[in-house]
Amino acid sequence: MLQISVYGVPGMHAPPITVRVSQKGTVIMPLLGEVEVGGLTAEELSIKLDELFRAGYLADPQVTVFVSQRAESTKTRVSILGAITSPGNYEIAGNVNLVDAIVMAGGASKPASGEFPNLSSIKVIRQVDGEEVVLYVNLETEGRDFMVKPNDIIIVEEYGGVIVLGNVVQPGAVRIYSNFSLANAIQFAGGALPNANLEEVKVIRREKNEAGEEVDKTYVLNYMNEGPFFIMQKQDRVVVDPCGAFAIYGEVKTPGNYYISKDLTVMDAVHLAGGFTEFASKNNIKVVRFTEGKKEIIKVPAAHIIRTGNRAKDVLLKDGDTVVVPESWF
Repeated sequence: MLQISVYGVPGMHAPPITVRVSQKGTVIMPLLGEVEVGGLTAEELSIKLDELFRAGYLADPQVTVFVSQRAESTKTRVSILGAITSPGNYEIAGNVNLVDAIVMAGGASKPASGEFPNLSSIKVIRQVDGEEVVLYVNLETEGRDFMVKPNDIIIVEEYGGVIVLGNVVQPGAVRIYSNFSLANAIQFAGGALPNANLEEVKVIRREKNEAGEEVDKTYVLNYMNEGPFFIMQKQDRVVVDPCGAFAIYGEVKTPGNYYISKDLTVMDAVHLAGGFTEFASKNNIKVVRFTEGKKEIIKVPAAHIIRTGNRAKDVLLKDGDTVVVPESWF
């Protein structure tokens, strides 16, 4: 119940008129008809009425508003759905903004299976004059000013997202945007670890086969060549496998353990290890390999390869290989 006084207007001043705020947040005012007051303070309403009277009726209305009685409990129902912790129907009392409504439903849901709540565009379906109107509200910039109304349907929609797994700094769900590439996905996961095999990154995607059935299809991509151009889709899974590793010992300048990139040979390994020392026996290099528990020795004639330029006798390294460069006796 409101007591509204308009100075100098008979019947509206000393005593003031008394009006009741309807369930839809309006009052009926002389001269003005139905006026929306929902969400306003008494001071804000007095300013609004002052402006409305000045617009065509009174030169100096001087409106005052006093709340004479408040409803003990005016509850209305709204629906909060979508990417929300506890979706469902909720009763609200009084003035509730969109942020409070989302919090009441437990807040936006955490990412699962690559899904993220889109808080920049909350969908609100509202009945206005018997017609359904769809509004989009940015929760961060507008959420505290946007007041929820009875029978609103609030839908927290989802961004697309992908899962990035394997040898990256921060494995997990990553939100995707327009034209979001494989390179972006790995960068948003903190980047690749030093032992990541970026020449064979896997993207697993649900696609329909010729029979119309949804199946997993795996794309194997070179991060450097294809990563910036391969556009991600919602619910893609990215798997970054580790590189294989090998060890090189003996007469090289920097012996130790190294990662294997694609098509790495013994001669490439020597180069990675800084090259031969002056004491290296270049024609007696050996690769020690274990295959299904059985030891295998493979000889590599490096001096011949260097002299002829023919790399046919070079050997591709495998995960777990050990390269031994012996010392020359002469």
